[in-house]
Amino acid sequence: MTQWFGQVTTNTMVQMIAGKRYCIGDAENDAESRRFGRAIKEFMYLSGVLVLSDVVPHIEWLDLQGHVRSMKRIAEELDFFVGSWLEEHIQSRQKGQKMKEECDFMDVMLSLFGEDGLAYEHKSEAIIKATALNLISAGSDTSAVTLTWALSLLLNHKKVLKCAQEELDIHVGRERWVEELDIKNLAYLQA
Repeated sequence: MTQWFGQVTTNTMVQMIAGKRYCIGDAENDAESRRFGRAIKEFMYLSGVLVLSDVVPHIEWLDLQGHVRSMKRIAEELDFFVGSWLEEHIQSRQKGQKMKEECDFMDVMLSLFGEDGLAYEHKSEAIIKATALNLISAGSDTSAVTLTWALSLLLNHKKVLKCAQEELDIHVGRERWVEELDIKNLAYLQA
């Protein structure tokens, strides 16, 4: 379940940021999806690993564990993905293909920076790519962990799960999905 939550949250974040779907099992994007998923997973691992040179700065030049080399490789790979998404957005804007309803985070950022491409003495593309990567990495893993904990708590407390299900059945029903407007009526779930 944890792996599935990770895929769902990463897919949701990428959809909101770049307007892309990265579904494992989609034949067209399967290889690219797996590559992106592995890169994100390795990025999360490397962001939490103990690097010896952080403890003993004098041996930094040795890179005994190979983590610094791995971090640079993953950074280049993620930069490639986000750079290609950004390039697609720039090209579609130049061709006038984007509709207002189809705007995602990258479209909004591109419209904020305008045509000159410079913002705060940095190239706007660098700022957009860094912000997009930060949002994906910060939003995916934390949301997946939160969902996993929430599900495990509900499964370990059957009475709470039953009360939440009854409240959903009464106020929303089984014919449709819960929407944001429904939340004000769901007192038990808000608690």
